[in-house]
Amino acid sequence: MLKQHKTLQAKFDKCNEQLELIEDSFDAAICEKEGKKVKKRHATAAFVTFSSEAGYVRCRNIYPNLGFLYRLTYSRWQRMTDQGNAFTKFFGGTRLIIKPAPEPAEIIWENLDVTPLSRVFRLTFTSVITLAFLAASFILIYKGQVAQAEAEFQYPTVSAPSERSEIRGADGKG
Repeated sequence: MLKQHKTLQAKFDKCNEQLELIEDSFDAAICEKEGKKVKKRHATAAFVTFSSEAGYVRCRNIYPNLGFLYRLTYSRWQRMTDQGNAFTKFFGGTRLIIKPAPEPAEIIWENLDVTPLSRVFRLTFTSVITLAFLAASFILIYKGQVAQAEAEFQYPTVSAPSERSEIRGADGKG
């Protein structure tokens, strides 16, 4: 059984190498046709589903999310290469970061193609516009209060005579 596994693994590795050569030649042909530079592409994220809860739990146990303190205390090289883990041999020594995927109802599918740089630019732009409107509002309110105070000083309010008071004529007799 072990011998069969090794031969199948060798055949699989050979097929992967051939597939990579075909993909590279295909990418080179497309880039040459479009006049662009050839770039090597790698997958940076994947959505994986499990057929059973036990498979999910096993995956989370093998690749735990070690959190913020782990990222602070270990260098990038130490984080990315987890030599104590036997499963890293399948991924070229790179440590996988496994996070549970959000529920499909929580994903805004239209925003998946928005890059983080574009998101930061949009957020900055809307924040600046909002702050400009707030500043303009505060200035207008302040100017209105200053104009009201000046008007009250320049034109003091006069109270109307009450019904009991007498209105006297020019001779002082009423």
